[in-house]
Amino acid sequence: MSVVFGGTMAKDYEEYLDFDEEPQARTEHEKISAFGYQHHGFFRAEIPIMPLTLAVFCCFLNMVVPGSGTFLAGISVCCCSDSRGSSKFRCLVVNTLAAILQFHLPKEE
Repeated sequence: MSVVFGGTMAKDYEEYLDFDEEPQARTEHEKISAFGYQHHGFFRAEIPIMPLTLAVFCCFLNMVVPGSGTFLAGISVCCCSDSRGSSKFRCLVVNTLAAILQFHLPKEE
């Protein structure tokens, strides 16, 4: 006498379960961030990624003459820096504009 599972015979059910390889469950990995999406401003989004020595030198120049390090950072996109996905020309123009604004802003004494 055969046992019936959901309208099929046990023998048919055992044949249904007979397979060589386990089925793989499809899993979707979600990227979860503890930090929310941060939208950077117009100027900050165009800060180039520079080598550490050049970044330190630009920082020093900005302390001596405000805007000179920013201008050098913009020019560095042409040879040794990464423009973070935007075009090199846009990065150069935005950094030059930021440098001009830094030159002309009044200094606090």
